[in-house]
Amino acid sequence: MSDQQKSFWNSVGKKASGLGKSIGHKASEVSQNVTKKATDAAKQKATEMGETISQNASEAGKKVMEKATNSVDSAKKQTQNWVENIYSESEESPEATQLHDWSLDELYHVFVRTQTASYGGTQTVTLKTGKSYSVKIPPNPTEGSNLRLKGCGLGGEDAFLVLHTLLNPLFNIDRKINSLIVQAPVYDRTKVRCLEAYNRLSGALPTEDFAALNLLDYLVFSSKIYSEIGQRYTIASQNSRLLGLEDCLQKCLNASHLETEEQKGIRAAYQYLRNGEAVPDLKTLDRLDAIVLYSNLKAEFKKYYLRASAATRMMTIDWILVNEIDVNQQIIQSDRPRFLAVYQPLREGEEIVDLRTLEAFDTWVEKANLPLVCSLTYKLVRQREFELNDEFELDDFSESFQAIERVSQAIKASETYRSSNDNYTVNVMEIKPGMLIETAYNSVSRGGLGLLSGMPIIKNSKTFIETVARIAIARASEMTSSEKIKLGISAVADPGTTNTTAGGNWQAVSQLGRQEQSLSQLSGLDAYRAILMEIEGVMDLSEDSDRVSFNSKLNVWKLLRGNGDRQRTLDQLERQLYS
Repeated sequence: MSDQQKSFWNSVGKKASGLGKSIGHKASEVSQNVTKKATDAAKQKATEMGETISQNASEAGKKVMEKATNSVDSAKKQTQNWVENIYSESEESPEATQLHDWSLDELYHVFVRTQTASYGGTQTVTLKTGKSYSVKIPPNPTEGSNLRLKGCGLGGEDAFLVLHTLLNPLFNIDRKINSLIVQAPVYDRTKVRCLEAYNRLSGALPTEDFAALNLLDYLVFSSKIYSEIGQRYTIASQNSRLLGLEDCLQKCLNASHLETEEQKGIRAAYQYLRNGEAVPDLKTLDRLDAIVLYSNLKAEFKKYYLRASAATRMMTIDWILVNEIDVNQQIIQSDRPRFLAVYQPLREGEEIVDLRTLEAFDTWVEKANLPLVCSLTYKLVRQREFELNDEFELDDFSESFQAIERVSQAIKASETYRSSNDNYTVNVMEIKPGMLIETAYNSVSRGGLGLLSGMPIIKNSKTFIETVARIAIARASEMTSSEKIKLGISAVADPGTTNTTAGGNWQAVSQLGRQEQSLSQLSGLDAYRAILMEIEGVMDLSEDSDRVSFNSKLNVWKLLRGNGDRQRTLDQLERQLYS
């Protein structure tokens, strides 16, 4: 690998190792660290492809961090050529400059289809501002090469695209993977489906054949070529799945009655989620959750989304609580470290020793002007409301929904509650020590690939994650019909395409004396129960694995780690194609 190809990964590795630094314009220290690290690539030897990563593709972001070493020179050293030919949908092309000082404040990882990578072309990208741009891709971009979008980022700062492709003239990835499929000991019709899945992911097209893509993933991940192309393949595979989600979102927004700024807000929230980061506005995340959970997307895809959404929601709520501990004038200076010392182990499910401080913190939360969802989450975690068996019994669903409603109503009835608190804006550019964002290893702001490397990694927060997931489903279920119409949900919730995996939903609803109907027509407890039954609960959203398979019944990564019989594993995966 050339110095150019390596420079990005080494620079973001240095960025990922910085604790509690800002990821925006105000974080000059982080930018300087990134700058210093950028040319460490020139000091290291590389493999032929420079893509050796761990045995688990979802550790790509973490591996970058582990490989980061001491920085040496300034990134002004001319080892990186920046391509700046971009065209805004509404603005003229900016003038190009020759070099950039590697202040990578705002990063986006973009997969470029093979045809565009070969001949050049344009590709539409959406940023955290909610704006979309038609970007000119030069022919034959190297893996990890960069585009700078001048003035297009948050606060009018520059944004940077990191390009990934399956194109490599020295190592024919298409031929290698096609050969892998053809030689696989599976049925010919299975090979055809795997080839089609690969053609779609290499062509940057959405896929719905998750079973074929799961099997293809296993073929690549368990092969000798994985160490050479694993990172590229993982990005392409995840991108193909995410495109299905993005198509669903776009269809919904096209049919919505939202103002332009509201649509931009939802698109922006998705970009934060896609990057594995906290969102500035939890109310907009509620809308995004509702669009996906009420859609006719496959159940395993909804669960994949919900795990990412729960991680994003959890990081955002955590950001608010930690920030308030740090700045709230109602807390005396000496209590700040004590409050943080009891909140963090509670967040991570550990036993609290200092019960006196914990009671004082409880009292503060009761009176603090926090958004409803923050107080609600904290109280439910403290009360251990959701220690249920989650075996899809109707009473269990009712109990958890009623617990959310009961605590929520109690908070609203308190003297300190103000509905305006829910307009709390999170400054995601500011990351303080002690925040969960520091440990979100797959997030782009921490040097990872976001959802393109798999799911966000947030460990030891099982109760917290499952609680916020249940709250997210409950908030979506409380959405009124008029709100659903305004969001355009009917466009992505066609009753004629009801999922067979959700058959139990309609049976459960019928048991309540209602006729079968579209999920989007349900509300309250009915909707809450139906969504939970469709995704088969939330118990495994927080399991300490590096990747949860898209197929909730068959975890490809567990098969890789725990089953040495490759043929038996292939048989298991193949059966899923025809079940």
